[in-house]
Amino acid sequence: MERSMIGVTKRDRIRSEDIRSITKVEDIIKKIRQLKWRWTGHMTRDSRIKWTKILTEWQPRDGTRKIGRQAKRYMDAIRKIGEATWSRKARDREEWKRLEQAYVSQDTLISLG
Repeated sequence: MERSMIGVTKRDRIRSEDIRSITKVEDIIKKIRQLKWRWTGHMTRDSRIKWTKILTEWQPRDGTRKIGRQAKRYMDAIRKIGEATWSRKARDREEWKRLEQAYVSQDTLISLG
């Protein structure tokens, strides 16, 4: 879409980052990661018991997923940056905000998980 906005094709061999700096369009993958990180912090800090929190923290009884299911869960990417104590870190807004940058700036070639 951004290439068509400025009339550039793949044959012109211009990098996506360069095109993004011209069009000033925000990287959608980074925006999705930022929103996911913020929602997780918001959900964790909420003291009420909600179904979103229960489903996010749910673990299957046998610990494995069925064949054909995705290998990663919603929280796997959060645990990768926030480590095992991610829920404790989420309660500290300043710490959580600092970790947000590390989560958002991960290599964009890695799947969202």
